[in-house]
Amino acid sequence: AFTWSLHSSLGIVSAWMVFAMPLILFGYPWLLYAVLAPSLVLSVFLFTVLSGSIGSFLRYGLPISLAFDGIVAGMMAIVGAFKRRGLNAMAVFLCGIVLFCFVVELIVDLNVGKAMAPGWSVILAIALVPTAGFLFYLHYRIVDQASLRKLFRL
Repeated sequence: AFTWSLHSSLGIVSAWMVFAMPLILFGYPWLLYAVLAPSLVLSVFLFTVLSGSIGSFLRYGLPISLAFDGIVAGMMAIVGAFKRRGLNAMAVFLCGIVLFCFVVELIVDLNVGKAMAPGWSVILAIALVPTAGFLFYLHYRIVDQASLRKLFRL
C-alpha cells in the first residue's frame, strides 16, 4: 500500500549517498568507491524488489550495475596511474562511457534474445572515441609542448 513512499525514500537515500559521500570521504577515492559500489547494487536490488520483479534484477539490474562498478574501478585505476591529470582524465571518462554502453547493449541483446550486434552503442562510439582521442592529443602534445598563450595569441 505504501510502495510509492518506499520508492521515493529509497531514491532520496540513494541520492544522498551519491552526493554526500564524496563530500564526507573527500581525498579517499578507493574508500568512496568501496562505499558507493555496493550501495549501487543494493539500491538497484531494492528498487526491483519493491517493483515486484526479482527476475529483472537478475537479468538486467545485477549485470549492468556490476559492469558499471567494474568500469568505474578501471577508470579510477587508469586515471590514478597518470602522473599529470587533465584532459587525459576526461578522455578516459569518455572511453568508459563507450565501454559501458557496449556492455549495456550486449546485456539487453542477450536477455531479449536478439543477435549480439551492436547498434546504438556504435553511434555513440563514433562520436565519443574521436573526441577522446582529440583530448588525449591535446593533453600530451599541445598542452605539454606549446604555450596556450602563444597558440591563441593572447
